Parts: sequence; C-alpha cells; structure tokens
Amino acid sequence: MPESDDVNQFARVRLIEGSVKEDLDQVSSAINAHMLKSNYVKKIIYYYNDASIHYTIELVDKRERDRHSKDIIREFNGFINGLPDVKGRFSADGEEGSGGP
Repeated sequence: MPESDDVNQFARVRLIEGSVKEDLDQVSSAINAHMLKSNYVKKIIYYYNDASIHYTIELVDKRERDRHSKDIIREFNGFINGLPDVKGRFSADGEEGSGGP
C-alpha cells in the first residue's frame, strides 16, 4: 500500500509560560516566512490560544511538488525545534502536533 502524501497538516507550537502576544507574533512570523519561502505551502491558517500557536496548512498539490509531504514537514519541524523557548511540531499523520520530536 503506498504511503499517504497528505496536503493538509496540523501543528501546535507552544511558547514558554508567560509569553505575550508580541512573542507569539514574532514566532509565527518566523515560522510563516520559513514555510512560504519553501514554495510548498498553498495556505496557512493559524490562531493563538494562551501561549500556543495552532496551525493548519495546506501544501501545494503533490503533482506540483518534487518532495513528499513527510519530508517537507520534517524540514518545518526542524526549523521550529531550532527556535529558542519553543516546543511543538507538525504531525505527518494528520494528528495535531503537541510536543517535541
């Protein structure tokens, strides 16, 4: 059975307790810029809840990209994990990411 290559991906990115909206804005701007620069993201939807950013992204159609969704998500997770005082990840299996790798 072929491996699934989903276009819809979900994440929860948590900042340290006590983070303010400006911190969330700064982190979401960095993540959004990284994802858009990849040219693999068609749509980004995100919202803040307490010290978390919840993401839903839509990747470009698999026929229009040269990488599998899991490889793209692995790259995005590496970027997120490299941010200071940030935990979270995209889940490549359709479940919302809630922790580190």
